[in-house]
Amino acid sequence: MCGIVGYVGHKEALSILMDKLRMLTYRGYDSAGIAVSKNGRFYLRKCKGKVSDLEAIVDAERDSGTIGIGHTRWATHGPPSTRNAHPHVDCSGQIAVVQNGIVENFWELKQELIEAGHTFQSDTDTEVIAHLVEEYYDDNLTTAVALAMQRMKGAMAVLVMHQGEDDRLVAAKMDSPPLIIGLGRGENHVASDIPALLHYTNKIYVLEDGEIATITRDSVIISNYKEPKAPDRRLYERKVIVVDWSPEVAQKGGFPHYMLKEIHEQPQTVLDTLRGRLPERADAPIELEELNVTPEEIAAVERMTFVACGTAYHACLVAKYAFEQALRIPVTVDIGSEYRYRQPIIWAQ
Repeated sequence: MCGIVGYVGHKEALSILMDKLRMLTYRGYDSAGIAVSKNGRFYLRKCKGKVSDLEAIVDAERDSGTIGIGHTRWATHGPPSTRNAHPHVDCSGQIAVVQNGIVENFWELKQELIEAGHTFQSDTDTEVIAHLVEEYYDDNLTTAVALAMQRMKGAMAVLVMHQGEDDRLVAAKMDSPPLIIGLGRGENHVASDIPALLHYTNKIYVLEDGEIATITRDSVIISNYKEPKAPDRRLYERKVIVVDWSPEVAQKGGFPHYMLKEIHEQPQTVLDTLRGRLPERADAPIELEELNVTPEEIAAVERMTFVACGTAYHACLVAKYAFEQALRIPVTVDIGSEYRYRQPIIWAQ
């Protein structure tokens, strides 16, 4: 889970982007970054750490561009680092991309792009999007993003801008990650969640699976990237949703309290966690290469310990019964805040 934000209008974009990122810090703590377009160039800043670490960098270097994108990351492909922080740019440095989600076929696409002469600067799957858009760009950013989306598999929300078209953002959505467009007067906004928009507008569009939006300060044109000619024409009028929640209620997603919100989010969270790690065939084995553990080492495990805090601790208490029943080995559960201090006895082969 990551958080993406965007702004195009007549105000200073940087302060608005940072304000939205602060509202989305719960969506990622690993790294953060922004890109603001001004006079045909990007003001690009990113860093490992929290949004507050990014804020310390940009506060000393104010910029007055009126269009930009931002990101706060929870790492999937590539470890937390400044080089893996979003936004990512293409070889020319003219295209900037932020993403929430996973490009499942990024490795195949990356090899294809490298063979075509593209040079990559990060370990992420997201950078593939920037280079794909570069490959398809022919003076129309919306068309290039649509063609790139057609090549990718996975679940993602994407936000793209180009130095040569600094009056617009292009947003696209595949499958489940949320992407919300906020409608203003002489300005428009984008964010992963509604709370980040409510300081600026309560009128929104919710982008659906397969849709692509061209966003300028005065218009939002939504079409379907799965249809070859769709990016060049308006497909339909989207109904404006008026949000009557306060910012505090919006943070709870309309639920009366956070715990109930988390309970209802669990099925999607499990799906997002496993996405990209499950094989297409139901009878194929599940391979988690990043664990670097052999089947023989797994078979030799004689006991397990779950370490967690808060609601995750209670989830582990339930999981303990399921794992013991399935694996027939003892499982213990420890509170994470206590585990490191009590000198636990750890079994090793």
